[in-house]
Amino acid sequence: MSGASWANTPYILVDFRWLALPAIIYIGITILLFATALWAEVSESPLWKSSLLVLLWCMNPDNQVASGEEADNDARLLNLHLQKNEKGWQLVDTGSEK
Repeated sequence: MSGASWANTPYILVDFRWLALPAIIYIGITILLFATALWAEVSESPLWKSSLLVLLWCMNPDNQVASGEEADNDARLLNLHLQKNEKGWQLVDTGSEK
């Protein structure tokens, strides 16, 4: 038997120049994320920016919270529930142990 033989061969051409920009953006975002987290950990940020519990205390008019530890201790003494009223949703004290 004589003649030509043909076979299909997979051929992939990857142009890595198209991957350079997304890779640079990804690396930049990752560096920015970790730098922001490190800066927030090291900096002397105000208490209301570093603790969600303090945001709950901001609605209390006789708030005397000065530190995160103090807010934690005061929170352990409270019994609160979320209630909807004419002003919207608010935390309502159901009887403190103080």
